[in-house]
Amino acid sequence: MVWIHSPEGRQSPAATQLASMPKPGSAPISIALFDNRKANAAGLLAELGSRLEERLGASIHHYTKPNASVAAAPALLDQIATEANFAVAASSD
Repeated sequence: MVWIHSPEGRQSPAATQLASMPKPGSAPISIALFDNRKANAAGLLAELGSRLEERLGASIHHYTKPNASVAAAPALLDQIATEANFAVAASSD
């Protein structure tokens, strides 16, 4: 028996409501930007950080790991979890 699957997948209906962005100045927002040390990740995160700081008044914290080929240390991930409300990890080439 041969099974043939379509690569098109299924289409889901669009979300009826988007998540709301916090209002600037409504509550302190702390965002962790995690650079995985791939090429261009630092530049991508720097631009994102400046925009989030400008638009939301967020406190931006930058984190990196030693190099792209090793996992982040559990202690670093714990630090990020305690110091930030949100985290963004970049993987960019």
